[in-house]
Amino acid sequence: MIKKTQKSDYININPDNKKLYLFFLVCAFILYGNTLFNSYSFDDDFITGKTSPVVQKGFRGIPEIFTSRYASGKDLTFGYRPIAKTSFAIEYQFFGLNPFASHFINIILYALTVILLFKILRKLFYAYHWLFHALICLLFLAHPIHTEVVASLKNREELLYFLFGLFSLYLFMKFFEENKISLFLAASFSFILSFLSKQSAVSFVGIIPLFLFFYKGEASSVKQFFFNNKKIFFIFATLFVLFLIVSIVPEKLLPQENVKLLSFENPLHFVNSKWIKYATGLYALMFYLKLIFIPHPLGFYYGYNMIDAITWANPLVIISLILHVCLLLYAGNKFKEKHILSLGIFAYLLALFMFSNLWLPINGIIAERFLYAPSLGFSIALAWFVFKLSKADPSKSFLHNASFIKIIILSIIILFPFGIKTISRNFDWKDELTLFRSDIEYLENSVKANDILANALLDSIYSDFARTKDAKRYAEYIQDVVKYSNKSLSLYPQNPKALNNLGGVYMSFFNNPQEAIFYFKKALEYEPQHFKINFNIAQCYEYIKNYDLAIKYYDQASRIDASQVLPQINIANILFAKGDLPGAIKINETLAEKFPKEDFPFINIGSYYLKNKDTAMAVTYWEKAFARNPAVKDRGMSLYKFFKKQGNKEKEEYYWKKLQGL
Repeated sequence: MIKKTQKSDYININPDNKKLYLFFLVCAFILYGNTLFNSYSFDDDFITGKTSPVVQKGFRGIPEIFTSRYASGKDLTFGYRPIAKTSFAIEYQFFGLNPFASHFINIILYALTVILLFKILRKLFYAYHWLFHALICLLFLAHPIHTEVVASLKNREELLYFLFGLFSLYLFMKFFEENKISLFLAASFSFILSFLSKQSAVSFVGIIPLFLFFYKGEASSVKQFFFNNKKIFFIFATLFVLFLIVSIVPEKLLPQENVKLLSFENPLHFVNSKWIKYATGLYALMFYLKLIFIPHPLGFYYGYNMIDAITWANPLVIISLILHVCLLLYAGNKFKEKHILSLGIFAYLLALFMFSNLWLPINGIIAERFLYAPSLGFSIALAWFVFKLSKADPSKSFLHNASFIKIIILSIIILFPFGIKTISRNFDWKDELTLFRSDIEYLENSVKANDILANALLDSIYSDFARTKDAKRYAEYIQDVVKYSNKSLSLYPQNPKALNNLGGVYMSFFNNPQEAIFYFKKALEYEPQHFKINFNIAQCYEYIKNYDLAIKYYDQASRIDASQVLPQINIANILFAKGDLPGAIKINETLAEKFPKEDFPFINIGSYYLKNKDTAMAVTYWEKAFARNPAVKDRGMSLYKFFKKQGNKEKEEYYWKKLQGL
């Protein structure tokens, strides 16, 4: 409904909130609807049912999710983020492995976030024009920097931590109004859920009190400030204590984290100079400032050498220092009068500080998802500038017609390119290879980005090559693996993964074991205790029949990881090839003692006897294998036919009955 004042050049529109909520929902689907047809992409394996056994258990996996690390493996164990993984377990229970459903839920969560944000803004700026609230929400909704959060299923944790953090803020605002302990407890619980979604929620320890001050706080002298705002300080103390409890308790109860720090993920891991750390942090803040204003190009991973350890000789460091000091001084100066820009600046910097590398080195140095929460502060400030450029006062409930039109035009000028960029970027997130290939043009100087693409190409080749054995079909992919691995090595020669990948290509596809050995041995210089590299070298030596060196490297691989049986099996096979049947049998008998329920040692010994034309002994061992694994139909059929031919009715009938049960 449109109401006109006595002056015809003023207009006031009172929108129906429910219609606005529906509008935000529709906008979310317009912007991100094309992600519904995307598959799984970068790092989704961490959290979705695609490869996570615990998620694939559905409801049954939830207790295990809450009592285990976010990622848990032999080489990588870290984090505690049970909420997002639980959401995927519930989703798997109802929909199975369904990326459409996963992307749909992400869009719904994003739309709910914007609707909740609108409700918060209506409370916070209750006397302001509704268009100001709506514009902040639309700027936030359309910003392309959010594509990594919404289009990536792994980053549902970002959606959830921010949604629960905002809900905690909303409930604390209601607590200020109604003073009910139930609201205080619910707000505190929502903060805990935010933190259990992702530890980035620590920023809400500062953001919530900041917004509460702008909502109900009292500006006063420094001496009176604490007393006049003791309720806000009490909430701050509560959030801080909850943060300590929820961060410390899992560390005491869960397995110790095992994360290998790599210099090409962030060189600051190995830099002792605080001045270089501060310079790099300021450079990162400048990089983020550029991304928030001009979100192009976007990349799936930055790291070294997109950004190196920066010194103070870099002029951007000085510019960043001046800019951010000026922002802080301005925000601080305007804080007591509760100026909108003060809120926007502080909200932006509070949410971004922990990712700036000024506090701790962040793997990847820069990531677009880290701008998700800070972009709220940016959206608040940008909306204020749109109103000011339109010569409108957002704090007034009435707008001049000309100002209203200017606001709409300026908003379209900003939102239209934002929307186009968002929609087009979503297509890049279709799957891993599409994303990596789309971005590598801009990430050519990133060691890990080149590494990731080479590895993804190699995985794609191997997954089908094992079935087709058609190397020509993947000739372009193979050449690209070489290209991107070499690029990674040109940036960081000490990269064992790239060297190992090249060795694999030369062995598997170029049939050049000598060149493969060269790359594998170079990789071994940097990771001498790497099981796979030692194993790969051994395979190459076995291929060229240099059995002594093959045994040496198989033995090294076995000592590195005693749970792996292939090195010992291959040593046994080599001994048999050299004519040492007793030695080959002894190794398999040792394996049989170590793995009493497994059938493979007896299969191996049986095969040795068969090759020596001793069928009777071969059958003896295959019977032992079948007794341990009676589900192998082909083996049971072979034994049935053998005993039928031998005229052994008893065993013939025994194996026939076993076959009928399969």
